[in-house]
Amino acid sequence: MLQHTFILRICRLWNMQIPTENPHTSTCGGSQSRMRRKSHHALKNNEKSFCTFEFLEGRQLFSASPVRTQASDIKIEQIPWNGKIVSVVDDSYYIRMNQTQTGRNALDYRHQAPIIPKNWISKEIGFGFYSLSAPGTTIAQVQSWAKTARVAYAEPNFVSTASALAFSGTPNDPQFSALWGLASIKAPLAWQTTVGSKSPVVAVLDTGVDFTHPDLANNLWKNPREIPGDNKDNDGNGYIDDIYGWNVISQDKNVLDTFGHGTHVSGTIGAVGNNAIGVVGVNWSTQIMTVNMNIPGTPGLTMIPEAIQYVIRQKQMGVNVVAINASFGGSVFSQAQFSMIEIAGKLGITVICAAGNESTNTDIIPNYPSGYDLPNVISVAAIDQTDQLATFSNYGKQTVDLAAPGVSILSTWPTQLPAPTGGVVGYNTIQGTSMAAPHVTGTVALLKSLLPSASVADIRDAILGSTRIVVGLNAAVATSGTLNASAAIARLLAPPVITVSNNELIEGNGSFNSLAFTITLSRATVSGARVNYQTADGTATVASGDYMFTKGQALIQPWQTSAVVRVMIKGDKIYEQDEYFSLGISSPLGGTIGKSKGIGIIFNDDAYPMTTRAMASIASVGGSAVGSSSTSQPAVSSRVPQATSGISAANRFINSTNATSLSIWSAVPMVDFSVKKSVTSAGNRLSNPLAVSSATWANSGIAVPV
Repeated sequence: MLQHTFILRICRLWNMQIPTENPHTSTCGGSQSRMRRKSHHALKNNEKSFCTFEFLEGRQLFSASPVRTQASDIKIEQIPWNGKIVSVVDDSYYIRMNQTQTGRNALDYRHQAPIIPKNWISKEIGFGFYSLSAPGTTIAQVQSWAKTARVAYAEPNFVSTASALAFSGTPNDPQFSALWGLASIKAPLAWQTTVGSKSPVVAVLDTGVDFTHPDLANNLWKNPREIPGDNKDNDGNGYIDDIYGWNVISQDKNVLDTFGHGTHVSGTIGAVGNNAIGVVGVNWSTQIMTVNMNIPGTPGLTMIPEAIQYVIRQKQMGVNVVAINASFGGSVFSQAQFSMIEIAGKLGITVICAAGNESTNTDIIPNYPSGYDLPNVISVAAIDQTDQLATFSNYGKQTVDLAAPGVSILSTWPTQLPAPTGGVVGYNTIQGTSMAAPHVTGTVALLKSLLPSASVADIRDAILGSTRIVVGLNAAVATSGTLNASAAIARLLAPPVITVSNNELIEGNGSFNSLAFTITLSRATVSGARVNYQTADGTATVASGDYMFTKGQALIQPWQTSAVVRVMIKGDKIYEQDEYFSLGISSPLGGTIGKSKGIGIIFNDDAYPMTTRAMASIASVGGSAVGSSSTSQPAVSSRVPQATSGISAANRFINSTNATSLSIWSAVPMVDFSVKKSVTSAGNRLSNPLAVSSATWANSGIAVPV
């Protein structure tokens, strides 16, 4: 006998023109007042939980407003390629370097890094491959450069290697105009980039599906390794004849929906597009895997961990499952559900959960599975046609990610069920956060059609970092916004850029000082970024004690844009030239590297015993900006070391542009050392600083040792 039974009710007002999911009062065990992240308690063995349908979520979220990327930032163009017209991302390419010597094994691909033009950006992705951003170029120009750059081959960054299509105009599905939710999430604009493909598989854990529905049949996942009707487990996955999916209640292949909810959810995700029938889904051709959890004769769902396990097993068998739609929930934490969803996330599966229909603040009263504190869970509230939070929708600034259309949603309906009053057989209009979640799930499938390599973190960032901000949602959801599929595509295709700053300091006498380098992310993201860093000698060296060797990994926190790395500098009392070293960054996660090296300049502050020389901060070192001016006009400040005997070794900065033929010099290479400055003192030009008294220096407006 099952020790844990979860019955999740979908309650609809059948006598209303627009049925609504209006859950009964929950009788689940556990306190209703515990905060979600403090209520992770498993059910006792003798507890049974009867919970209402759909609820909210619980992972650490960030309420800061995301930086949004406009769709216009990404340009998709059509170019001829190998006799075909293909879609590519403008100015984006992939190259592979020539192998310089045979490695130890097939994975050891030894090569030299590419030397690229100044305004190009490259990112190593392994095995000699690099992604390349080359603004204002064509593939022919990149291939021409490749011939002299030790590049084995170069090719465009193709859009949707999984055969995603684009579409401009209005699909011919006759009820398209009634699908206000698709207009709200900017789906028609997103379709101009891709309408999806059959590559991504979405698992719908629900009441089943009408697998004979003419608007769904062609988009249902069919197990290619099973022979229908032979009563054998042909693919050895532990399930006999699981053609369309699995029924965890009856433990057989029967996934037919006799209730309606699962078929409705499936249609919003992926009803066949542009087929002149009924409606269209967010993704026109994604494959929908069905797991039926419906208790016969009731609206309840149960055996959820087993349902998730079925999806995980298919993923392990090689099925490209990218998302689970979970339009259900309850108020009791289940460790089994939590662990299964966690495993799914590690396998690259995003789980999209309905936030619930109790008009409840779930920051206070948690709901699950949307309340599990996991990075692969996205929770969704419902909005109406005016962008207002639906009156029935749960909300929570810390526990609900975003909103999506969930009121008066038209979608597919089992053809064996009676037509709604005044409606058409096979279609129905209902509402609930169950209807909001599949808009997000369909968008996940759309993004994975376009960029199959995108990680769960990439997908989550693209969706949550691109929401359309709505003032009325500021206190209701973490992102303060509603789903924007078009902007999500733009954000996914334009990862943020990571750079490292330059800096300088005065050496000091004997003590340690820290020189701070700032690592910056060009825009805040939901997952933040990581990058490795390591110092390298210049004229300043570790061996000579100028600075301490430093390496590690910098973490830019979610929704933040910078992190600081500090390098310890050792002061001394020995006169020496100004010196420099560098801090390099590599192996980025969560962005691409723009400026990979920061220059650290150590200014000497010890007395020069014999002569007067002026020193200036460096305006340009190896092409990297250090100061704010060009080499012809050095920036920051110059210093005059001890000019004559008897003057203190203490130094002060030149506090004006006044100087008298002072040579500007440094030990740093690639600097124009011919820079000169000249001034007057009390109207008289100073011709020889060594012949002038310290008093005259002071009168000239130049700070000197005293």
